[in-house]
Amino acid sequence: MIKIFGVAKYSPEKDAPAYLIEIPDLELSTQAETLDDVIPITKDMLELMFEEVGIESFKIEWENKEGGSFSIGTESVTELLAFIMRQKRMKSGVTLSKLSENLGFSSHNSIAAYEQASRSPSVEKFSEIAEGLGYELVISLKKKIIVIENA
Repeated sequence: MIKIFGVAKYSPEKDAPAYLIEIPDLELSTQAETLDDVIPITKDMLELMFEEVGIESFKIEWENKEGGSFSIGTESVTELLAFIMRQKRMKSGVTLSKLSENLGFSSHNSIAAYEQASRSPSVEKFSEIAEGLGYELVISLKKKIIVIENA
């Protein structure tokens, strides 16, 4: 499973929802009235967005509810990378052709295949594309917690 993280920040502005929800890796944000609304609203937003690239199954969990941090996990690694890559490219305002040219690719077909999730980039290639868009790839490993239930 691969995870990305989001945060719900309290925003005490008058006549506005109380929480700003941000998922930086996906270039997404929305708002919620209460902290309890954050997960369902985020789930609805992601279902609509992920549908485009074929991510059908994902899980949202509070990492630290008091701190407003949550994670989004999925087994659809190739599809999630495709979604992230396209969101970052679009946010950067770079066309497929220009990105391909800047990275020295012979055509934009390889990057298009990555963005359509028909091919999965290696970690090196994903990092190269991220850098071409002005980002750096940061990898973090977290110890998995195993829950043992009594029979």
